[in-house]
Amino acid sequence: MVNLPENFIAIRFEGYFLNITNMCLYSLKQTGALRELKHRNKTMWCPSSGYTISQRGQSYTVTDDYLQTTKQIHLKSPKLVTIKVTNVYCT
Repeated sequence: MVNLPENFIAIRFEGYFLNITNMCLYSLKQTGALRELKHRNKTMWCPSSGYTISQRGQSYTVTDDYLQTTKQIHLKSPKLVTIKVTNVYCT
């Protein structure tokens, strides 16, 4: 079982967590390590800024507006969440 610090909250995509202190999105790897994702600024071709993630082979953009909304909802009603990792591979 992996226990994350209190400042990490889960978003609607499985395996991705938001650090509410510095507003960075992290992915949880199968080894239990957290990896910070690269932030994408808005461009002429992509009108919203945020993070690009992959879920079951599909690519999604998690916008900064969604992350702010998630943070506000969490701060209004924090809940204790434990995360259970079932597959851990050691090399």
